[in-house]
Amino acid sequence: MNFCEFIQITVEGEDKLEEIRIALARLEMFELNTVYKRLDQPRQNAMKEESILEFLDDNNLQVTQEELNYIFRVLDVDRDNLITLADFQQAILPKTNDQVKDQALNHKSYEMPQSMLLPKEVEATLTAFFEQLKTNYNQYSNIQEPINLNELAIFESENLITLDSLKNWLQSINQEIEDQILEKFLIIIDSNPNNLQNLIDQIFYQIEQQDDQQNEAPQQEQEQPKQNQIEVQDINYSQPDLQKSDALQESFNPNQTQKQHPNQEQSEQKKDEKQDQIVQSKLLQESQPYYTESPLLNYYHLQIRDEEDKIKKLCDELNIPNIYTQKREESGLIKYYEKEIAREQEICNRLFQESRQTGVPSKISKSTFTPDPLYLDDYQRELIRIDNEIRKEATNISFLSSKFDNSIGLSTSHLRYESPRKNQESYLYDNFSGQKKQFGFQ
Repeated sequence: MNFCEFIQITVEGEDKLEEIRIALARLEMFELNTVYKRLDQPRQNAMKEESILEFLDDNNLQVTQEELNYIFRVLDVDRDNLITLADFQQAILPKTNDQVKDQALNHKSYEMPQSMLLPKEVEATLTAFFEQLKTNYNQYSNIQEPINLNELAIFESENLITLDSLKNWLQSINQEIEDQILEKFLIIIDSNPNNLQNLIDQIFYQIEQQDDQQNEAPQQEQEQPKQNQIEVQDINYSQPDLQKSDALQESFNPNQTQKQHPNQEQSEQKKDEKQDQIVQSKLLQESQPYYTESPLLNYYHLQIRDEEDKIKKLCDELNIPNIYTQKREESGLIKYYEKEIAREQEICNRLFQESRQTGVPSKISKSTFTPDPLYLDDYQRELIRIDNEIRKEATNISFLSSKFDNSIGLSTSHLRYESPRKNQESYLYDNFSGQKKQFGFQ
């Protein structure tokens, strides 16, 4: 009955894992070596459980130690307690779709610095893969008793597992499972009893190990007092023997003992001096927050940590989600501002050099730096919008004031307006000087 449940859980869990594998392989930004570097933060080309746990913590996926051990055993295909790139490739790439698998292997690689997240879709899909492994382990843990293949009559004469052998075994225990599920199960284990045994060991290894530890604990508690008694007896017997040996040495060689005493005192003094030096060095290390090799680098690290703490406190006070301390956005923002700062510094240096060469004081132009809209929050966007509205109103006011000034200028002109006299009713008239004049103005 346990093995029937095991078959169904295995097929259902593997179907869901295969769907995630195919979805992950179809992503253009999924490149095997790059994704492996994301997990292998120490860059040792051999992952351990700590690397997987760090990735899960970055994506807020909580797992127990048993679940973490199971995930590690699934990825450790060759069972050498290390997850290499070959192990990861065999576990993460699709197993039923060769076309998508080849497509994933041909994706272009890209840089993956340490403590840098993958693209959002790749990071989320990879997290879903680990979450499905966690779900599979919890379903397997519902099986009450471990499975012993020697007690199951599921093998043929050639020591293989086939569809007929599974059907015959199910008939013998009056159970039924669909042929489609049985065929998928045979594909998973490749009809090989060794693969089936490895699959069972991945699941029940942790449970058996816990039982062994619980059985060994009381035995160790009983053995420890006996060992302590034996050690105490050895010490009691050894002390008089040492005293006798010292007395014999002094009786036979009194001169040598006198020479050894000052040497021993000197050695003890040297030991005391060394211990004092060690204590002083520890105190200095605790008092100095920076390393002596690269104090400037450590200074910037401390500055960044202080700014992060301030941001976290403000986010907690204002109930704002702390998105600024995420690894990807933080590193991208830092790089962006570093480039802008370097550009502004180059402009400033160039202007100062020109002023020194020409001797004319330079007028430093106003900075043209504008923050990237991707990194603006709602408050900053609102400030920019209000600033733009103020600028528009200022231009409108200046335009209206210019019109108003023109109208005033016409009324205060030096030209004086008069109503035409009778002899000036015509548009042009002769003023006996040979010049023509427009009426109404003198």
